[in-house]
Amino acid sequence: MKKTIWIIPIILTAACGSKTNKTETAAIDTAGNIIQFTAGQLKTAGIEAKVCTPGRLTLKIPVNGVVDVPPQNLVSLSFPFGGYLKYTQLIPGMRVSKGQAIATMEDVQYIQLQQDYLLSTNKLQETELEYNRQKQLYEGHATSEKIYQQTQADLNRKKIEVAALAEKLRLLGLNPGSLSSATISRTVQVYSPINGYVSKVHINAGKYVNPSDVLFELVNPDDYHLALKVFEKDLSHLSIGQSVKAWVSATPQDTHSAKIILISQDLDEDRSAMVHCHFDKTDHKLLPGMFMEAELQLAGVDALSVPAHAVVQTGKDRGVFVQTGSGAFRFEPVQVLSETPELVYFLFHKPGVESLPVVYKNAWSVLGKWKNNGEEQ
Repeated sequence: MKKTIWIIPIILTAACGSKTNKTETAAIDTAGNIIQFTAGQLKTAGIEAKVCTPGRLTLKIPVNGVVDVPPQNLVSLSFPFGGYLKYTQLIPGMRVSKGQAIATMEDVQYIQLQQDYLLSTNKLQETELEYNRQKQLYEGHATSEKIYQQTQADLNRKKIEVAALAEKLRLLGLNPGSLSSATISRTVQVYSPINGYVSKVHINAGKYVNPSDVLFELVNPDDYHLALKVFEKDLSHLSIGQSVKAWVSATPQDTHSAKIILISQDLDEDRSAMVHCHFDKTDHKLLPGMFMEAELQLAGVDALSVPAHAVVQTGKDRGVFVQTGSGAFRFEPVQVLSETPELVYFLFHKPGVESLPVVYKNAWSVLGKWKNNGEEQ
């Protein structure tokens, strides 16, 4: 999901001054990068330069992202003892409630576990009776301390055994307290641990599954968030709590508001980072993995502006010509922040250049003379 990010200007108070700077300024660069015009050449070419005053620019960045689900809201449901799936009616998209029986499992090991628990419970009762008897004998000095301690150790082992088997029954979804010889069953129920809907079904009736196999994938839609891909150059303008507007490409009129909750500190190979946003309002029409377009509003930045035709391309650089003296001009590379067909908003790479007039009319004439003079870098 890679897309070139264009920055769209919203508000800009910066603009070139309305008056030509007629004061001749001493040339700053004397390294052969100066293009010199006579007064006649300037008039013939119609070259004009103006001083640009800085202003505050509010920008919006269009980005792409996907609807994502926090790990705690995505459940891969397996069965800890394995077994055969006897019955389920789940299909992807079906809603489920927490505690709802969603599948029936069958296996002989379930019978064995219930049997072991009931037998161990009976044995525990016998051991408790024997322990109480040995305790009375010991207190009456009618038996040895060794026999009494051995009976006490047997009782502790049986308690541990029964407790462990009870926990295994709970993993099966069975209540040990209600288990009896009359309620032993070869089937057990699988219950939904969350409210949500079925994302995927990986099993069919009659198939044996291992404890590590995933039966179903369930999703809780109450905490969707939006994962956006933002490039490095724009990350410094973002902050936690910043507002985001997002929409699905097919229905751009239905916008969803969100706020930034996390900005990743790791950059991918393409120099981008993930920015996670929380929706202000849950919309169950949104599904995990759904692509969305979004718009990030940046904090105001200082910028200059010139007509689009004032910015020229020289090799790999884009820049403007600044007036360094009477009829003298120099090419200065710029950082383009945003642009429209009419205007380009930019910053100079070098400090101290902002006070020089910028050629805003017939910049291509200056570029042509520079090329003819063999001065282009």
